[in-house]
Amino acid sequence: MLVRRFKWGLGAEDYRERKARRSEKTAETYEGALRVWGRSLGYKDVDVVIEVIRDGKLDPYEALDKYIGYLVGKGKSPKTIRTYYGAVKGFLLSEGIPLDLARLKNRIVLPANYEVSMDRAPTQEELRSIVLRCGLRAKALVTLLASSGMRLGEATGLRVGDIDFTSKPTSIRLQARFTKTRKGRTVYVTDETSGFLKEWLGDRIKQLDQYVFFNEGNPKVRLTTDASYRQVMRAVEKAGLLGKMDADSKRQQIHPHSFRKYFFSQMLSAGVDRGIVELFMGHKFGLDAAYLRLTDDQLKQEYLKAEKRLTILTSPPEISRQDVEALIYRRALQMNCQILSAELAEYTEANTPLFEEFQKDNEELDKMTVEELGEYWRRLGKYRREVVFRYGIAHRVSEQVEREVEATNLRVGKGANHHTVPVSRQKIVSVKEAKRLVNGGKARFVSALNSDKAVVEIIRS
Repeated sequence: MLVRRFKWGLGAEDYRERKARRSEKTAETYEGALRVWGRSLGYKDVDVVIEVIRDGKLDPYEALDKYIGYLVGKGKSPKTIRTYYGAVKGFLLSEGIPLDLARLKNRIVLPANYEVSMDRAPTQEELRSIVLRCGLRAKALVTLLASSGMRLGEATGLRVGDIDFTSKPTSIRLQARFTKTRKGRTVYVTDETSGFLKEWLGDRIKQLDQYVFFNEGNPKVRLTTDASYRQVMRAVEKAGLLGKMDADSKRQQIHPHSFRKYFFSQMLSAGVDRGIVELFMGHKFGLDAAYLRLTDDQLKQEYLKAEKRLTILTSPPEISRQDVEALIYRRALQMNCQILSAELAEYTEANTPLFEEFQKDNEELDKMTVEELGEYWRRLGKYRREVVFRYGIAHRVSEQVEREVEATNLRVGKGANHHTVPVSRQKIVSVKEAKRLVNGGKARFVSALNSDKAVVEIIRS
């Protein structure tokens, strides 16, 4: 594109490059502001606007005033209007266009500054809904923002080498040139986020100089903030969460910056000191010298207080019904072994190997596997029959144990995956039924409960 250059300025491209020396984000914003300014005056090229002003065909004050009116008509917020106005005014001055401060104050009336954007932190369920509707890259991005408290521009500036996956929790070093305060800092993420990042990076995890989030086809060019913003908002829309808290609000109720609010509230709820939370988020309050003296290990421990709260999709594994049944099963079996061994010891000669067999305490039984407990129960049952026949004494199990045996058979049945253990095949029946089953070869006698009930072990064919 050929444009006329003047000795007093180098044009919009040069203006953008100079702004980018301090902040790429500011450069992007100013570039957009100039583009809108030219459009408001009917020009595609703002360098041509400068030429028209220098030729005396357009008054610079009028050009600025028309721009302000155009932005107000488009519904831009007072904050945006002031930013865009500052961008264009700076461009005019850089191009050698003289602007008198008194005349600016008289000619240009800016809208009053007031809050026009209302947003909120998403609930955990809403955040979960958003993540479930994300592709892999967006999952990594959303969980990264929500579990670290970093800004969107900081996230898009990350390179693979900034992430330390060997740290517990995973730590990320934010480079100063991408932070709002222009000071580097370390943040942490949950194991869940770390997993998404690893999955997203794949084989690129060894390419330390590549951007984590990049433009399609070129890992050495980072994804723009606007592109990443749109990606997140598509997931918010799919989750059915688009909407404004107030009709006049310029922002959606939930947007990428809302995830910082989520992080802030979850950290405070977990009992983390506010100053430390501010430090993680890169606020000036958190950069106070007192908080900067904390060691990495101290900061990690503070972060770990909130890790569960910051985990979105995964949660501590729940005990399955089968595991619960197995625990009930083991408890009943262990209790039966304890009671029966204690009573059998009364009929066994002291200081003999058999007597020692009946002296196992709770600690020893706790160390046994379910299969080992089952084998121990078999040995006790075998000796129990010998005692009954030798002494003619009916072993009486307490009512509590009787209930445990009944509950074990009722709750475990065939689904406990421990069918080799006798307790899972025990039944409490009448003495008459016990004789019928034993004589018919369908069961083995285990113990007598009282004068009319007995425990038998069903023989499976």
